[in-house]
Amino acid sequence: MITTPQRCSILAIRKEKRDEIWRFFLFLIFLFAISFSYCVDSFSVHVTGPPARYSAKSTQLICNGIKQQAKWYTCGSTRELEKAVSFFVRETDSVAELGAQLRDVSTAISKNCNRAVMVDISRKFPGGKQDRTSAMRRSGDEQIFESRHNNTIFKEVSSIDDWRSALFFGMEEKSNTFDIFVLDVSAVVGNDLPWTSFSIVRDFLALNEALAGTPCRAVLVKSSGLNRLASSLVHGQVFMNTAPANSKQYILATVGVKEYRRTIEAVVQPGDAVLEVGCHMGTSTSLLNAKAIALGGGYCIGVDIGNRIILEAKKRYPNVYFSVGDAWNTANLLRIQKDYIKRHRDTVLRCGFDVVYIDLGGLSGNDGILEALMLLSSLQHSLEPRCMVIKSKCMRQLSSILTSFWQYQQN
Repeated sequence: MITTPQRCSILAIRKEKRDEIWRFFLFLIFLFAISFSYCVDSFSVHVTGPPARYSAKSTQLICNGIKQQAKWYTCGSTRELEKAVSFFVRETDSVAELGAQLRDVSTAISKNCNRAVMVDISRKFPGGKQDRTSAMRRSGDEQIFESRHNNTIFKEVSSIDDWRSALFFGMEEKSNTFDIFVLDVSAVVGNDLPWTSFSIVRDFLALNEALAGTPCRAVLVKSSGLNRLASSLVHGQVFMNTAPANSKQYILATVGVKEYRRTIEAVVQPGDAVLEVGCHMGTSTSLLNAKAIALGGGYCIGVDIGNRIILEAKKRYPNVYFSVGDAWNTANLLRIQKDYIKRHRDTVLRCGFDVVYIDLGGLSGNDGILEALMLLSSLQHSLEPRCMVIKSKCMRQLSSILTSFWQYQQN
């Protein structure tokens, strides 16, 4: 028989167990709420994303599925860079300038911003005054400039590779992050180096965001090479919703096979000489060939690096010309075209292609942006196509953040 004290003890134990179960249940609900909130945030980033860049004829915003990034505005001249600085820099901004010559661009920065850090390499100054150096920093300019602009710090580095320590790790101030980055590599090394500029911008943005927790608002870069790229690079969705870009040569950045093939109708014209590198089993090449042949007697050549893949493509599409080749070996691509013309054409056609389609493994995802840029540059200069279409997520992302300043002003 259970006594009253025993019954009370049993009831107390049961209540304690119920309380423990209830607390555990509440803890699970708490964990679920945190996980759900994280998933919603991640989902919103991937679904909404930032607005894509405007094409020259489009005002439609396209969501590109990546987190918010700083916009890159390219300039073809120092005067244009000065205008961009005056347009974008705000009085509350902290600005970094690499390649500072303490002339018009630097003056515009200091007049419009709250704080500026300017960096240039150490220079040997000529004894006499020379016209070719009139736009460049001269001995003693830094002291005069800093005395006129109390919000500006000037730093010299021994080489361009030391910019990181000058801007981020060698600062006496606590605030070593920036809202605007102004870059002119040609002022530092004496020539336009677009891919060096591209790499510096990417490193700067990564360091700045890691230290600040928020992305830099804008990058203003003077580079004729990057300016040409920005003027010709078109977001695939923008292209499909608007007329083709006003450019003699343009690049379409697409994602996925469906979008990649959707461009064929608008890009390929009857009579075009078309090349697809990374043709795989040949389905896209056959579609390109059909469009090029229609009415105008054009053609498409499919190239892939794999022997077995090319053999399979030839079996599937015997009426299309396929050949083993490397996308990076542009001289061999021209030899393949020459061989095709000898075998299948009675008349001599021009050397090169009107349209090039690119679907290469390693470039279609988020990675490989530098390789994609170098491949596009190589194909553009050697084959001289009117248009290049690349299936590449990283290039599509770049098309959303890169624009020339003159295009931005037009919109």
